[in-house]
Formats: sequence, structure tokens, C-alpha cells
Amino acid sequence: MERVTPAPMLSGETALLDRCFLTALAPLAPREVEAPRLMPVADLQRLQYFEQFPRQAVVTDADGHPARDLGGGTHVLLPAACYPIYLALADRTLDGPVCATAVARCTRSLGDDGAFPVRVFTQRKVVFFGTEAYVREQVGLARAAIAGLAASCGLDACSVAAPPPASLREAARALFAVDDALVAGDDTLAQFNFHRQHYSRLCETRTGDGRLAFGACIGLLHESWLAALARGTASMAPLLAASTSETSGGRDVSSPHL
Repeated sequence: MERVTPAPMLSGETALLDRCFLTALAPLAPREVEAPRLMPVADLQRLQYFEQFPRQAVVTDADGHPARDLGGGTHVLLPAACYPIYLALADRTLDGPVCATAVARCTRSLGDDGAFPVRVFTQRKVVFFGTEAYVREQVGLARAAIAGLAASCGLDACSVAAPPPASLREAARALFAVDDALVAGDDTLAQFNFHRQHYSRLCETRTGDGRLAFGACIGLLHESWLAALARGTASMAPLLAASTSETSGGRDVSSPHL
């Protein structure tokens, strides 16, 4: 069978844009995590991924060759850049609050039951874990930083809140839905999710007082930014200037010294 290989890692304008994301978020001092190309099925089962997104997984063997379904495969092409961070913090008591980030080329199925065609896209995720007050404060700071970056580029962006759940089923899914998003026209630039204690409960991630940590996740979508910048009077010039600035260069969250 033909091996499934996601698009190459960042280059050109996508790499430049990603450096600008890190520059804008540098005051939050995010630690960089290397996202794998494949994730074991068992890891995503722990995160209840298949229960929430039963048709999005692109299942493979350990070498990335396509598998028919979960019964015939052991791995999944990485569907989102945040999952490796949750797992890196699993079964741990945190020494303090955590802000971690990862960038990846992610892959999701657009067909039924993991069938092709697939969507391959670039995504940077920023994950916060700690007390509820810390997480809410950091998400607010990140929201302002990202909106400021969009404004400096001349993008006419606004925040759009997710609609309230219309049923118990939708309410149950609210932990996985976008709480609010930053949009420019038809392009979603960033998504903000406050997951409360959902992932810390699944991963047994606790704060120093032994309580389950609160968590949140921000998703930045490179292709959407580039599409928005290509329209109207938006300019890449502020991004070029920002790319010369120093970024945080944080540590991998798997470090025992975190």
C-alpha cells in the first residue's frame, strides 16, 4: 500500500507566520513541544478522541501505511497539535502553571469512517494548565495578543462567541466545541477553548495541592491567516518586522524540571 505522508513541515510564508505567532505570545513564555507525525491509537483512546470525533481519524500502521479501520491499525495521523501536550503532562503533579505550545501538519478524514479524501492543514496549539484563575487570565492575555497581531497586519477581525447549546447532547459536547473564535471575513484565525478539568481528569494531571488542573487550548490556523492576508489591504509587512524579534524558546514540557 502507498504510504500516507502529510505535507512537509513549515516553510516560506507559513514558517514566517508561525514565528510571528510565537513573537506575539512570547510574554506568556510558552514551552515548545515537538509534535509527532503519528499517535498510537491507545493514546487517543485515553483522550476519548474516537468518541468525540468518530469519523475524523486517519488510521495507519506504525510506519504510516493506511489501515482499513481501528481494528486493523495501531496509529493515527496526528489530528491536532494539542494532544501530544496533554499526554506529555499525563500522570503528573505540576510544579506550577504550564503554558506549552506545539505546531504540526495535522490530518483529518473528510469521508466516512476514516475514508479518504483527507484534509491536511497547519496548526499551532497553545495549551494552559493550572488553577482556574491562571488559565482564564492567560487565555485572556493570549486573546488580546493574537487580536493585536491581526490588527497590526490590517486585518478586520472580530471575536465571535459560540452559540449556546440547544440540547443536552450539544451541552455534553460543549467541552470540545469552540468557546469563541477570532474571525476575519470567512476565515477563522484563532479558536479558544476552555476545557475546564476534562483533559486533566482523563490524564490525571494535578496541581500542587492535589486537585485536578484546569485547562484551556488555543488553536491558530496558518492557512486561514494567509488567506485573510491575501485579501484587501492586509499586509505581510508587520509580520516581516515581527519575525526579527526574539521568541520565547521555552523548554519541552516532558522535562522533569518543568
